[in-house]
Amino acid sequence: AWRRPFSENLREATTANKDLQRQVNDLMTLRASLEAERDSLNSELNDTRENLRDAQARLDAANSALAQLRSEMETRLREKDDELENVRKAGQRALDELQKTLLEVESR
Repeated sequence: AWRRPFSENLREATTANKDLQRQVNDLMTLRASLEAERDSLNSELNDTRENLRDAQARLDAANSALAQLRSEMETRLREKDDELENVRKAGQRALDELQKTLLEVESR
């Protein structure tokens, strides 16, 4: 069997070692890049969650104000309905009195 010289084996091993070291360096660079991207995405996620909480708080405040306004408007509507009913009753009483007076005048 033909044997390769030691220097050739050493050269191949050195070349293979350099290739492996380059691959390790590439993987470490990729890892650092992915970790940076992960951290950036986590930061964006936290910001988004905070913005969502703020938006929910504003929505809750708006819904509360709307419910309060609705309640106030319903109360005012009931008051106006009562006023209208009182005006209608007063008008009917006045009309009844007028008709009564007319009947009295006509019967004289």
